[in-house]
Amino acid sequence: MSRSSEHHIRHSKNDLRSRRAMKNDMYLPYWALIALAICIIYFAVHIFRLNDHRAVSSYQVISGSNSTSNIYSAVILRDETIFLSPMDGYMNYYTKNGERIGANSIVCTMDAKGDFFKKMEEEMKARENNELSEDTLNGFQQVLSRFNQNFDIHDYSELYYGKYDITNDLMDLMNTDIYNLISKNSKGEAVFDMIKTTTPGIIMFSYDNYTDLKQTEVNDSLFNKSKYELKKIAAGSFVESGTPLYRVVKSDAFSVIFPLQDSDKLQYFLSQKISIIFKEQGVTLEGAYTHFTGADGKSYARVDFSGNGYPFLNTRFVNIQIAESNISGFKIPVGAVTEKEYFAVPKDYVNTSKATPYLMVYTDTGELSKRQVSIIRSTDDEYIISVSDVEKGDELYYKPDEDVVSAASEAQEATTNLRYRLFNTQKIKGVYNIDRGYTVFKPIEIIYTTGDGYYIIDKDAPFTVKEYERISNNAADYEEGDFVY
Repeated sequence: MSRSSEHHIRHSKNDLRSRRAMKNDMYLPYWALIALAICIIYFAVHIFRLNDHRAVSSYQVISGSNSTSNIYSAVILRDETIFLSPMDGYMNYYTKNGERIGANSIVCTMDAKGDFFKKMEEEMKARENNELSEDTLNGFQQVLSRFNQNFDIHDYSELYYGKYDITNDLMDLMNTDIYNLISKNSKGEAVFDMIKTTTPGIIMFSYDNYTDLKQTEVNDSLFNKSKYELKKIAAGSFVESGTPLYRVVKSDAFSVIFPLQDSDKLQYFLSQKISIIFKEQGVTLEGAYTHFTGADGKSYARVDFSGNGYPFLNTRFVNIQIAESNISGFKIPVGAVTEKEYFAVPKDYVNTSKATPYLMVYTDTGELSKRQVSIIRSTDDEYIISVSDVEKGDELYYKPDEDVVSAASEAQEATTNLRYRLFNTQKIKGVYNIDRGYTVFKPIEIIYTTGDGYYIIDKDAPFTVKEYERISNNAADYEEGDFVY
């Protein structure tokens, strides 16, 4: 064989080996193919989730308190009665407005012809140039001071009522001795008729369309001040028979009623007493709390006070605030709250003697299987629990301590009174915590409703959210386990 032929053969063999090596390099080992497949699947799932996920409006959990409370416009109710005039005539006071008197006491005088009133005017004119006593001057000062404290520049009607009150109060300071003087000079002639009250109490020479208002008559329109009508009976005025002559407030007790928000109704549902701050008067009183449904079907609150009503005798509307101790916790939006069902189990079926509570569940073969649980809530008789691998209808064993569990397991205990079939559930309020892109339900305990769209929740409740964690702002738009960002 020639040298050239040998070289050609050797070159051809080298080319063949090179082509075979290149062909083998085109195939990957099996482990590399498996790893590549896993990567492809991972990225495919991730891309699918990115396309399927939803943006979430989140809220960061922060501490808060009930630092702001609602101010309500309330109406005062009293045990009061309007008395009508028994005759026509000119009325003059014999007692002071707001004075407490007993039964069968003289309230006022009635002069059918007006002669007595004329004699009063003559006597008062005769005294115009006389110096007033120190007691009378002090009385004037108190009247003016009281008007100045209660005057509201934004309520023009108060000026009219104030003028009336000042006039009557000033007359009250002088009337008694004038009555006595005229009575002595009348020489036994009956110049007027004495009007006596049969009911003891506080005498008021005014009345309104809310006098003797019953709770069953309460409706939303009562809190509209434009519907309110106050009428005052002026000294010396002519009063017809059968028309209002005076009013008797039978005791110093009084009540306030005001529209009740649903959040407040829940907050004070179990309350028996609450303290009320009277804003204009600057006083705080504790009273008995109840709530009721008005004639219009709406909810109202009523707070009854056993006394201290004297400063409010001339007041029908008051601005009040419910006084409370500062309630602190985590402040979260109302819209962030949703509900989830948990099992409610009698306490005798949950073992809490160990670090981790558990219950014993009968399997299909009749044996007992231990299931660890998380206790979300506790009532007098039940635990509200979270547990995996348990379904409705499963049977639990009674008092599952280790000794009886062992004995029951060996004997495959079937006694009915030692078993409890799991059916009862209870809805627990909670929020969706955003954890690694997923919504995770966490239970909460609401301790206060602020009235401005937030709840105050107990920050020490079991399994609840922690400060600065992020939660879904609109729980109604999501379910547990949703992928969000």
